[in-house]
Amino acid sequence: MYQLVTSASANSWHQAGRPWKIRLEFRGYNADNKKGSSSKFWEMYSKGQGHPVYINWGKIGTQGLSNPSPKDFWEAIEVQHAKLDKGYVYANGSCPHHALPSEPKLPGPLGLVARIHGTPATGYKAVDLDGNLVMKLTKVGAADLYQASREIRDNSPGVVFG
Repeated sequence: MYQLVTSASANSWHQAGRPWKIRLEFRGYNADNKKGSSSKFWEMYSKGQGHPVYINWGKIGTQGLSNPSPKDFWEAIEVQHAKLDKGYVYANGSCPHHALPSEPKLPGPLGLVARIHGTPATGYKAVDLDGNLVMKLTKVGAADLYQASREIRDNSPGVVFG
């Protein structure tokens, strides 16, 4: 059984190795459709950390189509953000506050950081679960933040780096 969540809580479920699902729906005007409107869904789901993330989409009321190649968690989150930008909304029953019990967090804005990505050439960015920039970092700053997140969480994976 998958827990229906939003991206705000999916990461905690994924990290804990628990099954979760994000379901988005679109109902309304669609210039690309002959009828002028659409009623469709898009969802991503996984059994948690160590398991692939699958994507399923189709017309509401049907089983839909599945992507045969699994995605990385963060790749799928980026696709989900693109769908939200196109007008999709979370399905009824999606719970943004159904995160697992909270882990200790870094103080201040550092507690918002979910992922650090970048390269020495481009620099490093710390972003929240929704992909919003929290801060820009140097290589040393990125390494220090990653290490601090591991230490405060008793050497658990901490902030995702990559």
